[in-house]
Parts: sequence; C-alpha cells; structure tokens
Amino acid sequence: MEIQAWFKIIGSESDWTRVLLEEIEYVADLKKAIKKKAAIKLNNYDAADLIIKATYNDDKDPKNAVELDPKVELHTVLEQVPPPVGYSTKKIRFFVMLPPPEDLPPPRDQIIQGQCIFKYGNHLRKTFYGFFKSEISLSSFVKIAKNLFTFPEGTKDSDITIELQDRKD
Repeated sequence: MEIQAWFKIIGSESDWTRVLLEEIEYVADLKKAIKKKAAIKLNNYDAADLIIKATYNDDKDPKNAVELDPKVELHTVLEQVPPPVGYSTKKIRFFVMLPPPEDLPPPRDQIIQGQCIFKYGNHLRKTFYGFFKSEISLSSFVKIAKNLFTFPEGTKDSDITIELQDRKD
C-alpha cells in the first residue's frame, strides 16, 4: 500500500493534492517531492526555499500548523502525530508556505541579458548586461555607459548610440 499525505500550497489558488511519502527520508526531501508534484505552480521557487508546516488530526487550518525543520527525518515527524480519537490511522496535513517575494530571485523570464555596444564617433565600447525587463530603458543604458566609459566633456546623451545584442545560450 502506498503511503501518501495531503498538502496545500498557501498563497496560491491551490486545492488539496496528495504526495507519495514512501521514498522520503527527510523533510527536505518532502519539499522536493512537493515541488515535483506541483511543478507548474512552484516553477519559480527552489524546493529549499519552500516552508513546510503540518497540522494533525486532519486539521485543515494553516494557522494551527507547525513549521517543520528540513533536517528532521520524516518518520520522526510522523511518529509524533497522535491518531485522532476513535481512529487507528494518523491524519496529517502539510501546508506549503511560499517564501516572501523579496526573498526570491526574479523569475528568469523577467531578466534580459546580452551584449551592449556603445558607440560615440569612431569609438566603440562593448559590455555585457543583465536587467529586469521592468527597469530597462534607453536612458538607463546611457547612464550605464557614462558610468562605465569616459566620454569627452560636453557629450550629450543623444551623441551616444546604443546597440543591444541578445545573449545566445
């Protein structure tokens, strides 16, 4: 018989989903199994950044959940679960708490990377760049150029030509 447990991702439009527990040794492994099971919803998160909490006796209220240490063996967590009164099976619910947005690196699809070529007269300068899409503008590149390279006194922003080449991976 397969041993499974219910989990729910808090902070997203998520319903209860089951995860197989048989090959999970530590809570850290549970994080990886949950990330794999809910890959689409957790695509922008590293399994190590997920916070796993648990409730007992089939309690579905995340406010009553206790945070689990990723270094603890899962069997230790399960052994501490008291079976509900009148039942022989233990009922545990896992909650996946997403890390705060400020703790997360930006999603890769929100970063633009490539080579930036600055031209001024006969001068040509190249540098690599990486920016958030929301922060990118021509004026931001000109400011970078002026910080990276020395231009003759009185150079106007309009005198600097910028060419961007997408990074080829």
